Amino acid sequence: MLSWRSESRFFRDVRTLPMKKCSGLDDYEPEHFFSSIKKILSARSIEAYELIKRKISAEGEYTPYWPGHKEEKFVEIRHIITFQKVASLKSFSKASKALFLSQPTITKHISELEQSLEAKLLIRGKSAIELTAIGTVFLGYANQLCAIHNAAQDAVSKIKKGKTNSIKIALSGPDCHWLLPMLDKFKKYSPDVEIHLSILWGRETLEKILNREINFGLIRSDSAFFAHPLLEAVLVEEDEAILVFSPTHRLASLEQITIAEISQEPYLAYGKGSTFWNNQLLKMYHKFGLEPRVYVEATDYHVVKQLVRASWGISFLSRPCVEEEILNGVIKTAPVQDCPPIKRYSILVYRKDMPINNFSQNMLDMFACNFKKQPGAGA
Repeated sequence: MLSWRSESRFFRDVRTLPMKKCSGLDDYEPEHFFSSIKKILSARSIEAYELIKRKISAEGEYTPYWPGHKEEKFVEIRHIITFQKVASLKSFSKASKALFLSQPTITKHISELEQSLEAKLLIRGKSAIELTAIGTVFLGYANQLCAIHNAAQDAVSKIKKGKTNSIKIALSGPDCHWLLPMLDKFKKYSPDVEIHLSILWGRETLEKILNREINFGLIRSDSAFFAHPLLEAVLVEEDEAILVFSPTHRLASLEQITIAEISQEPYLAYGKGSTFWNNQLLKMYHKFGLEPRVYVEATDYHVVKQLVRASWGISFLSRPCVEEEILNGVIKTAPVQDCPPIKRYSILVYRKDMPINNFSQNMLDMFACNFKKQPGAGA
């Protein structure tokens, strides 16, 4: 038998062996390879040769090299996690603290990842880390892989602790009024499912859906049609943005309200920068050569409602958001004579390749009760 030192030298020699390619095949002839081993063994025992042959052919522990052979390189998830953290924090030292790893380890992970990909991903500047063009592209995939990795660990951890599955949903504020009653019904059928709700703007929702950070998203749009190559999209609700003001406001005494009248009033803005603001409200004003007089800008429509009630100004809000206040007489509404209705649409989106388990299917079935129509072919 060969000692471990002799065996080590033997494998060092074996890794330089050429292999004879079989005619018309993409594989290599193992018997030719093993016959070459006999020449290296020379006077060494045949028992040693048989030991090495079993290790190579049965266990596959050693891969020989030959001229023109390129070793297959694998990317490790820990290297991807390190890269994602460095790229997001733009600092090796901050990533080191966040991951509880030494800075040399962080540097080593990035170096090994770049070697595996055979590409430069990061450039260390004087003040911060910059991504190369390849690094920018790879970061998009790294974000998704890290999200999947975290979700898998979270799922396993919950199962080990005896906890049930969870569903993550992102939505806008106006969608709460019709979604929450629907979720109440869902909980009766699936009482053990944890539901995580996030209030986000549509742009953020789409980003988190694409990065697999959430299961379902509800986006608000000025159009019933939405298409994306990676997403399923279904129109689930539609409503109207209406003019609202206080019962004590001067507009409450007018028989007819025109765009010229409301353009003189302080405007309480909600959703500035959204499709509602850019594609609908501003267009309505600009059609008559006017601009809204923005007095207060808020990211929460509840704040806007309170300011409307206090007669700070006027606003356009989704009808479901103010129905209760209108019924109670604390907020008034009226049509704008020279402007068409402002239609708003709620669209359910989720990844086409999202794994559908029993809980997700139950959620989709519940949404199906509200489905109006498909928001467009190929959506």
